[in-house]
Amino acid sequence: MPGEKRIYTHGEKEYLVWLERKNKGVPLNKQLQIEIKEMAKELNLKNYDFPF
Repeated sequence: MPGEKRIYTHGEKEYLVWLERKNKGVPLNKQLQIEIKEMAKELNLKNYDFPF
């Protein structure tokens, strides 16, 4: 397409997202992060240290 910087092949965008998530993890929104921390506290899971 004229003006576009790159043309992707079939499945390439999904593969690039997979690579990023494999290396950096799956992004979680703020509300889900809060809910996970609350659940861990309720279940007395002290051995888990979340990076968020």
